[in-house]
Amino acid sequence: NYDAAIGTWLEIPPEKRYAWTVIGSVGNTSWDTDFTMTEDPAGTWTSVVIEMTAGQEFKVRQGLSWDNNYGVNGEANGANIVVEADGKYQVKLVIGDTVTIELVPAQ
Repeated sequence: NYDAAIGTWLEIPPEKRYAWTVIGSVGNTSWDTDFTMTEDPAGTWTSVVIEMTAGQEFKVRQGLSWDNNYGVNGEANGANIVVEADGKYQVKLVIGDTVTIELVPAQ
C-alpha cells in the first residue's frame, strides 16, 4: 500500500521498499508478483531462482514501483525482456555506468 499523503509504502521495511525485484509473466504469475533480488557485491543484484517458459516476459523494477524500471538492453522504461528457452534462471542486474540484465541458468 502506497500512502501518497506521506510519500511512503506502508508496512514495507525500507530494505525492501528500495530493493530491486523481477516482475512479469515468469514463475507462473501474471505481472502481479515481485521476485526478490539480493545485492552482492555492491551494484550487482541477483534474483531468487525463477522457473521460466519460452515466450514469457519480465522487467526489473525498484521499490515495487514502475517509477524506476529496466527492460531490454538495460534501457530505462525499455521493452519487456522475452525469455528464449524454458528453464530455471536467476536474473542478474548490474548497475554501473550502464545497466545490464542477464538470465543465468540456475545450478
